[in-house]
Amino acid sequence: RSDLPSKKRAKRSRTVIIDDDDDDYEGEDGPSAWLPSKKVERRRRVHTGSAGVELCNCLERVFKRMWNNSGSLAFQRPVTSREAPDYRQVIAHPMDLGTIRKRLRNGQYSSREPFLADVRLMISNAHQYNRDKPQNESLLVAADILWAECETG
Repeated sequence: RSDLPSKKRAKRSRTVIIDDDDDDYEGEDGPSAWLPSKKVERRRRVHTGSAGVELCNCLERVFKRMWNNSGSLAFQRPVTSREAPDYRQVIAHPMDLGTIRKRLRNGQYSSREPFLADVRLMISNAHQYNRDKPQNESLLVAADILWAECETG
């Protein structure tokens, strides 16, 4: 690599294994008899300059608790104009769990603070848009529960 000009060097990256289990393979007759289990191992590339593996794993655990929460369904994808025609007029910077997941998996969070800022923005948007809509009170309760999940992580 040292023979390449410094401007043309590719970023170094490593593979991070998420949900790594010891039972990914089955079989007792050695490596030739090992068969992959039904569970698929997910891999992603994390650039060396981005958040460390420890941070990625920690944020992934916090995110999974929020995503798997029963109240998270309304927050898992962006709000569409069909669901709320005036949403873009009220909310300047939309945020949802799907966008947070994409940023997390792309290694865009260099620390916990930007991750928390995006979660805070999502919760704040929910409160701002639904503040005068009593029929959506359960949505605000769900938003607060997601924030509590995030804070305890």
